[in-house]
Amino acid sequence: MIDRQLTQLIRAGALDGLQGVALGRFPGFEDYSDRGWNLVDVLRDRLVPLGVPVLGGLEFGHGTDPHAVALGTMADLDTGSGTLTVSPPAR
Repeated sequence: MIDRQLTQLIRAGALDGLQGVALGRFPGFEDYSDRGWNLVDVLRDRLVPLGVPVLGGLEFGHGTDPHAVALGTMADLDTGSGTLTVSPPAR
């Protein structure tokens, strides 16, 4: 399902101009496997060809106590240190 959704976004050009990808956690997919691929394999296959930094395992998205990230904010994605620093939204 994630492969299909990412493929649709890529083919539709919705990710054109993307500067980086920040991924939260995906509870319930820890044991996911489809034809020998796990979730990380699928994400790597779809996202690495975009040629942008990708950082995963952040504390937002899904889970018991997820943090929110406002759309339209500026952020610094540092894959070396494993951090995403979000600036306050513009008013």
